[in-house]
Amino acid sequence: MSTALDVWSACMTEAGYPGLEDVGSFLQVIWDEVWNPIAADSPAQGSAEFAAAKQDEIALVMIHIDCDEQVGLREAYLATSSRLIDEYLIENETSLFAWYEMLTAAREATSRELS
Repeated sequence: MSTALDVWSACMTEAGYPGLEDVGSFLQVIWDEVWNPIAADSPAQGSAEFAAAKQDEIALVMIHIDCDEQVGLREAYLATSSRLIDEYLIENETSLFAWYEMLTAAREATSRELS
């Protein structure tokens, strides 16, 4: 995953957004460049100012999408997440089943009490 992020970051640098370490830092760029400058004006949705900001946001997001697709960042994220979840479930299988059995017993006892 870190390799994909590094390549994504290099792609974003080439697109004019250097120093980004992750997608979250790019989201901050969107706020800093698009929305914060007009925040004091509180433009109404549908206004020309809001529409222009929305177009700017879309343009920035398209840069991210292009880099994401070139690198396979989303696929790397999903594969890494899936692997980590699988590892967690395997490592904690006994505890998870114990919790399940405890909660099932508590639900059944509560159901009997309420009947």
